[in-house]
Amino acid sequence: MAELQTTTLRPGWRLKISIIVAVLVGFSLWCLYDATIAYPNRGMEYAEYMERAYLETRASAVGRTLRADDVAVTDPRTELERLRDRRDTGVTLTESEAARKEWLRSLGVVGRLDPERTSYAGVEPQERLSELQARFGTSNPPKRLSSFDIPVQWIMLAIAMVLAIYCVGRIVMVRSKVYKWDPDRQRLIFPDGLELTPDDLADVDKRLWRKFYVDLEVRDDHPQAGGKTIRVDLYRRAHIEDWILEMERTRFPERAEEEAEAVAAEDADAPDDAGQDHEEEETRAGADAR
Repeated sequence: MAELQTTTLRPGWRLKISIIVAVLVGFSLWCLYDATIAYPNRGMEYAEYMERAYLETRASAVGRTLRADDVAVTDPRTELERLRDRRDTGVTLTESEAARKEWLRSLGVVGRLDPERTSYAGVEPQERLSELQARFGTSNPPKRLSSFDIPVQWIMLAIAMVLAIYCVGRIVMVRSKVYKWDPDRQRLIFPDGLELTPDDLADVDKRLWRKFYVDLEVRDDHPQAGGKTIRVDLYRRAHIEDWILEMERTRFPERAEEEAEAVAAEDADAPDDAGQDHEEEETRAGADAR
């Protein structure tokens, strides 16, 4: 008695899903890098550029060496809200206020809107201005970071990881549902324990065969699934397609003969490439002789 055969993951489908998972994981890592390193670094660079602009406007306003009390913002969150409210109510901000608002906003975008960074405690503002001027020189300003840039990266990371987990779950689910085949009795055993032999089939509906599905119509007198139509997925599992074709040939031998005749007719109607090539060569030879 032959041993029961079992389905395995179809290599093509397994490779496809593996590639999708690899792409999703790679995209997730890219989003993670952007959200935690690239975008925060870019945001801080822009914030320091705007800090330079703020200090320059204050230096022009006071007309002397900057001191801490000229530029310090001891409560940056409250100050940012105040400046936003003034703008929203139609008040035109001064050049210094506009630069201060953008500086504070850019710090908030990267989560660093803290008094330690804005109060200039223990820091000489004039030296800080000189440092920033030397750093940025006359170069173009760094790209401004939107308040949505970092959150969007986290959202895309979450979506990509959910999709990757779903794909891995599909592989696990398909692998866990194994079909078995008894070659001696041509008995197909489903994952839920249902058993079908060729005699149990009322029909094999192959209208969705090209889409890798087949519908097995069960006879009414079957004890487990009488009168039911069972759809079988042929795409994700190897071997099951051959087993169902073997069951169909046994249950409906006339169909096998018709299909064989149809294939033979197609082969007969196909052009003879060798003969056609020979005729073309003779034609060319005749044309060359003329």
